[in-house]
Amino acid sequence: MKKLFLLLFMAPYVMYAQQKNVVQVHATKVHLKNPALVGAKAKYTPAKVDKAASAASYAAKNTGHATKVGNVGTLVGETYYDLQTNSSTYRRIANYGTSQSLVWTFAPSTSDQNYTDRGTGYVTNFGGTWSAPPTAKLEANRTGFPNLTLLGTSTETVVAHTATPSYNEYISKNSSIGNTSFTGATSTGYNPTGNIWPRAAAVGNNLYVVDCSQDTLSKRAGVHQPVLYSRSTNGGTTWVNDHITLPGYDSTLYYRNGGDNYFLDAKDSIVAIVIGGLANSLVLWKSTDYGVTFTMTNVEPYPVLGYNSASTAVLDTNAIPDGIADTMITNTGSLSCLIDNNGAVHIWWTTIRNLNDGGGISYFPTGDNELLHWSEATPTTITVIDNFFTTIHDCDGDGSLNIGTNYFTSTANDGDAFYPGEGFITTPQASIDASGNL
Repeated sequence: MKKLFLLLFMAPYVMYAQQKNVVQVHATKVHLKNPALVGAKAKYTPAKVDKAASAASYAAKNTGHATKVGNVGTLVGETYYDLQTNSSTYRRIANYGTSQSLVWTFAPSTSDQNYTDRGTGYVTNFGGTWSAPPTAKLEANRTGFPNLTLLGTSTETVVAHTATPSYNEYISKNSSIGNTSFTGATSTGYNPTGNIWPRAAAVGNNLYVVDCSQDTLSKRAGVHQPVLYSRSTNGGTTWVNDHITLPGYDSTLYYRNGGDNYFLDAKDSIVAIVIGGLANSLVLWKSTDYGVTFTMTNVEPYPVLGYNSASTAVLDTNAIPDGIADTMITNTGSLSCLIDNNGAVHIWWTTIRNLNDGGGISYFPTGDNELLHWSEATPTTITVIDNFFTTIHDCDGDGSLNIGTNYFTSTANDGDAFYPGEGFITTPQASIDASGNL
């Protein structure tokens, strides 16, 4: 049984204190000739699908687990569905000042191995008291991977995806903040069929969504599993942009994208979309006219643009084409962005090294695993916020940094295993307070 906690911290100066010692520019982060220097490697399987666990693994995960509640935070809900994202985080917490709301992918204990009762869990906090943990999802359909947004001044909207009877998306709304009754919304001119893993943001009645095709064979502008953009100016009733490609988004930039390798933020007239992924460039698209037009910035270019991670060709840099396999620094697709009070976009992402020595792509979860930050205010620098091997993460309190012996396996029942394609530092999320502190 997974327990969900909401933790609120007042720490406006932490980010600046951590940034003081290391600053790196793009040119310093290219490649390393000796793969032996980056530790053990693991094979990368690019398929990221919304699939049910096997009966054996489901039983192993959900039988005999004792409930453990710590003394930090408030227990607000629970779920048996423990895959909350494939890479980057979702917009799950909304702080309205005097109240807060929270959503997550929810599955009750009565669910079978296919999670037929899976949907959105929703709780709200008025006057310092959280509503009771939900016992059922808020939608009529089977959904997952919800995004919480606010339309206008009072209508909460959840954008999630469905897999039955077909891959699609589901938009539901309540009548006011904190109302636990949500109904499915009717949209005209919005066709998400085949697209899932949405990211949503809203400003007033402007609703923005980016999502990704679930079909690994689908292509748009030459890109496999493309990330597509949609925009509504009336809260999702009708759509002026329906699953279009962003300017400059084509096969010269990406060979393939994947589920959850992107993030979206919106503030006033500004919309920011960030796309990345293993062996992909980290790219920002920014609009200052409510999402009508965009400019593109390649924040951290991958050394080989448009690289096919399924290729068996040796991975070599364009700068030094010597036929010797190189290890490259790559973003993992686990990223987040935020627009500050001055309209500048900030991006946080995590990195690992990857390699293709002619036998398919591999990655090094312990190699150059960092949390990085970039801002439009200093566009030529990338700041290291955290590095797994220079900042000790002594989670078990024994005075040393330990790595589980089975971290490089993918067995579902292995307690040490981590999610494929990620490092040990992952899933960053950012926020900003009323004074502009990040």
